[in-house]
Amino acid sequence: MSDKDKKEEVDIEDLNSEKNDGEGKSSNKKKGSGSRIAIIILIIITILLLCVAGFLGAKYVKLMNASDSYKKLRKQVTVIDDDDDKSDVKVDSEKASRTIDFSQLEAQNDDVIAWIKVPGTDVDYPVMMAQGNEDTDFYLMHNWDKSYGYPGCIYAEREQDKDFSNFNTILYGHDMKDKSMFSTLHNFYKEDFFNANKTFTIETKDKLYTYKIFAATLFDDRHLLKSYDYSTKEGREAFLSDIKNTKNDRTHYDDSVDVSADSRIVTLSTCTNSETSRFLVIGKLEKEQNLE
Repeated sequence: MSDKDKKEEVDIEDLNSEKNDGEGKSSNKKKGSGSRIAIIILIIITILLLCVAGFLGAKYVKLMNASDSYKKLRKQVTVIDDDDDKSDVKVDSEKASRTIDFSQLEAQNDDVIAWIKVPGTDVDYPVMMAQGNEDTDFYLMHNWDKSYGYPGCIYAEREQDKDFSNFNTILYGHDMKDKSMFSTLHNFYKEDFFNANKTFTIETKDKLYTYKIFAATLFDDRHLLKSYDYSTKEGREAFLSDIKNTKNDRTHYDDSVDVSADSRIVTLSTCTNSETSRFLVIGKLEKEQNLE
């Protein structure tokens, strides 16, 4: 091999070496750039997760505070507790002893119209009705102290009478995961529970109403006040017929309760895991007593 050929061979090797070095440096640059991007993405994801965790944590704390406020309220306004010794309480077919101090309730929020208790469940709450410029469903997303958010309140729409004299008074409450509001009405899904728990009470400033439960039904999501004309006998009968004829595995009906278009009933309505259905527990007024 001539000196010229040797020189050309060396030059080629040098060029290949420089090329490989260049490719190596380029590859390292790409790896370094990719690592930095991965780190940035990881930081962004971490920040987002922390923000979500903070938001959910704040929401949970707010919900717990609202639930605690109901417990404190219940303790403040209860005159006779369900667990108290009631040996001295007068029993009368026309009169009853009050269990709730409405003067304390109204001093804190004069939108209160009643207090509801459903034995066998955790339902033991004030009943609200929005007044003035508030939306009729104001208490769907406002608490007892009128702060915005869950769990809201048990409430009746303003179009109904405060004294529960309508044919069908409808009370709404959320189905909360912490079992507050109307969540435990879902106990009535079970037929055994439905058969064993047959009454609920509503106490107002001067009356105690006792209702006999005749239906617990998984119903559609129609607006019950707007879907029936309760001012007519035909409209009232249509509602009762639709309730009685609803058939599914979460619906129970007690034929022994005599309900007619002339009855006074209360419907307790709450959400389900479907946006197109509601769960209703319905009672007929059995007893109306004056409070002492």
